[in-house]
Amino acid sequence: MHAGPAEGTHLFGSPVSRELTDIVTPMYPQIKEQMLRWAREVPDDRPMINCEYAHAMGNSCGGLADYWRAIRATHGLQGGFIWDWVEQGIVRPDKGDWGYGGDFGDEPNDVNFCCNGMVNPDRSPKPQLWDAKRILQPLAFSLADVRRGLLRAENRDCFRNAREWLQASWTLEEDGVCVARGRVSALDIQPQGSATLRLLGWESLRKRAHPAGGERYLTVSATLRKAASWAPAGHVVAWDQFALPSPAPTLPARETPAPHSGAQALCCEDLVPVFTIWRCPTDNECIRGRADGDRGNLWKAYGRWCALGLDKGGESRIAHRMERTALPGGAVEFRHEFAVPDDLDDIPRLAVRFTLPGALERLSWFGLGPHENYPDRHEGSRIGLWRSTVSEQFFPYVVPQEHGRHGETRWVELRDARGRGLRVETIGAPLAFRATHLPDEALWNARHISELKPEVATTLYIEAAARGLGTGSCGPDTLPQYRIHPGVYRLAYRLSPT
Repeated sequence: MHAGPAEGTHLFGSPVSRELTDIVTPMYPQIKEQMLRWAREVPDDRPMINCEYAHAMGNSCGGLADYWRAIRATHGLQGGFIWDWVEQGIVRPDKGDWGYGGDFGDEPNDVNFCCNGMVNPDRSPKPQLWDAKRILQPLAFSLADVRRGLLRAENRDCFRNAREWLQASWTLEEDGVCVARGRVSALDIQPQGSATLRLLGWESLRKRAHPAGGERYLTVSATLRKAASWAPAGHVVAWDQFALPSPAPTLPARETPAPHSGAQALCCEDLVPVFTIWRCPTDNECIRGRADGDRGNLWKAYGRWCALGLDKGGESRIAHRMERTALPGGAVEFRHEFAVPDDLDDIPRLAVRFTLPGALERLSWFGLGPHENYPDRHEGSRIGLWRSTVSEQFFPYVVPQEHGRHGETRWVELRDARGRGLRVETIGAPLAFRATHLPDEALWNARHISELKPEVATTLYIEAAARGLGTGSCGPDTLPQYRIHPGVYRLAYRLSPT
């Protein structure tokens, strides 16, 4: 209804008559087929605002960045409302987890379809919230002239000069280690405006010798000048990261370190990679609480995988060639080639799996982090050197499912309390990994967090390719560019004792 001349009306199901709605408000539209087509081809001057999109159920919100690339680049597209904010799970005190439809003798029910938020029932952030924060941040940076230390900054805020509430700083990292930092000139940028900024102190780095072949990353962050009701002073509001050129390597390849002596040293030559294409489905790929778990639903990825027989093992249908080379010092080099046939389009993943001693709990890696990330959901992660544990990679999705992946990884190490363990280093293109005490079958066999039974052993998955997440629980499935299509894929890495 109209409350006044300045108020707009919204009617779901549009585009419909202008007499009924002032805003075109589709629900879960496809980007290309619906949003871009409407904006470019339909003669209608009303804005399109998605009344619901990016369904956040479980491990989700893949493709949110694709939505916003289209929205920002196309006149007439104005944004949308992510569905939704909080998971409506209910605490089960006797179980120590969250319950959902059917757990309380309620019939009929929609199982865990009430759990589709950006935050857990206890309001702790889910990983997709970090992506949303980055994608929707009110300030965006780009490089203008790196030699002179100049940036361009765009103020997306509609009402405030960025200087009123934000300040910015920069850090320079080489191979994940901070080597310099400084402030950015004042953010005097009018609403919806842009300006050129200066990296203060950048000139002093011109004579600095950079490691040949090393990776250099500049990260620029905008933080709160003063405490707000919702965050303390210094809280990061926006950030961007840029890869900088590095001198070409002139030194010989890194020598393999000699292994530790003693009974606890890991023997890489005894490790055998097991080829796998399966992963525990996400809520976007099937709703497991339903009568058949979406097994017969060809609209869902899991239903299609079952129709292909992949749930019973489909690795034999993919030609897998592996070369293994023993190196001095106890290291081993592996090179895999996977040929996916034409009748196996859109499979879960292409990976190998190692079973390692449970004592290898200390985890570090150089790649995207610290949050889990996927091919279509990684904007909230940045390249860096990260330290954690295997146990901390677990994320408590209300229904256990695929989680904990880290892409764009150059190397990953797992060590015991004495510092002994394993280093996996990519050869060529970056890889992705998941280190866990909950392998895929453990996740699949649980419908609630309290039913999980962590293993003592550490399972390490190393991926050549993985399917994205999409929003298929109630919306568009994973976009074609984030799926595994027929073709040849390669994976190469070196295992070394540490």
